[in-house]
Amino acid sequence: MTRAELKAEAKEKLHGNWRWAVGVALIISVINLIVSSPSYMQFAVRGNIAGMDYKVQLQWLLQIGLSIFISFFALSYAVTFLNLCDGRKDNVIKSAFSAFYDNLFIPELLNYLMQNVFEFLWFLLLVIPGLIKSYSYAMTPYIVKDMVDSGQHVGFTAGVTASKDLMAGHKWELFVLDLSFMGWYILLYVVSGLISFGLTALISITSLYQVFAHAAIIGLCVGIGSLVLTPYIQATKAEFYRNLAGNQFRE
Repeated sequence: MTRAELKAEAKEKLHGNWRWAVGVALIISVINLIVSSPSYMQFAVRGNIAGMDYKVQLQWLLQIGLSIFISFFALSYAVTFLNLCDGRKDNVIKSAFSAFYDNLFIPELLNYLMQNVFEFLWFLLLVIPGLIKSYSYAMTPYIVKDMVDSGQHVGFTAGVTASKDLMAGHKWELFVLDLSFMGWYILLYVVSGLISFGLTALISITSLYQVFAHAAIIGLCVGIGSLVLTPYIQATKAEFYRNLAGNQFRE
């Protein structure tokens, strides 16, 4: 299928389901915002060893842990919109936490961690090889879901390895598909900027606070727009996977 056909299929699946899709995106976004709040990262361990006081800041460790959780939690997008692609739609709450249901948590988590380890090692070499490998492993959560659904035993690198094989010769296609959404992001930021300047012009704000007002309004507008754009992108990627993989991992 062409990119246009994949996007048309995604729109067809989302037709009549936009409220549900936006609800899923909203829950995931709110939880990610709460978890990543800086107020949760001001922790330290203090103690005394052999008469010497010590203090270990856990801020960076917590940031890494929370970053891993947020990224893993976002795998619910892949699971949920692959379900939608296949004609299944759970309720909003279960859909937002779909990576934690139906025996998916452990297989998805293990393959997600290994995927990140491999990508990190490739990025240590050079940025370009790391980027290429990230596209090699991009189908991992979809493959793991299919394997689990079919009752297969899923090893901690099964999805990663299968994704690498599946994406051989198709990485460029996914990269171009991702690029094709850039216009929507640019439009979203442009419209958000115009709204921001329009509102600040109507409301009398001192120059000292104008920068903060612009940033807040643009951030709010982009966030609202993303609640619609993200489901569209995720549904299209799910269609890309199903069109490429078919049912080979469900047999």
